[in-house]
Amino acid sequence: MVMEQKSRQYKVVLLGDAKVGKTSLRRNYMGSHFQEDHQWTIGADVSFKRLDFKDMRINLNIWDLGGQPNFEQVRKLYYAGTHGILLVFDLTNPATLNSMRRWIEEYKSGNPLNVDRPPIVLLGNKNDLDGVVVDDSIEEAKQLLLELLDRDVFFLRTSAKTGENVVQAFENLTEQILKLDL
Repeated sequence: MVMEQKSRQYKVVLLGDAKVGKTSLRRNYMGSHFQEDHQWTIGADVSFKRLDFKDMRINLNIWDLGGQPNFEQVRKLYYAGTHGILLVFDLTNPATLNSMRRWIEEYKSGNPLNVDRPPIVLLGNKNDLDGVVVDDSIEEAKQLLLELLDRDVFFLRTSAKTGENVVQAFENLTEQILKLDL
């Protein structure tokens, strides 16, 4: 007798300022090669990834949301039903790290019924470039997120260009989602 594998479907959103590398992270995770120049995400772009994780079949719906300020109202339409968030900033641009509060507040205002539930993984992207933000700033951002969310947030340095920690970011978030869902 063959046992049927358990299956789960989860919605993951990538949040962060424009040009922090959300699309490149998603594309890398989906198996595409890095592109130096690509079009900005207008509104939202979604990808689907099926993976076997532990003893389950996981279907991730990965929503890459445009980070430009003029897309705020559109982004809010996509927050409902979120199971996990990858919150991305550019390690070479401190302003993108400083906008973490705005992203969390926007998410909460766009999804008031699901405010505290989704786990968040904080990603400092572009680790392959020179001029990375000092660790003190990252610790400050983690502390801010702790205050805003009342829980610790896992942090990884990533590079969509080299693939550094990209799979680990999605796997860590998936593990956190599963802990809440089982």
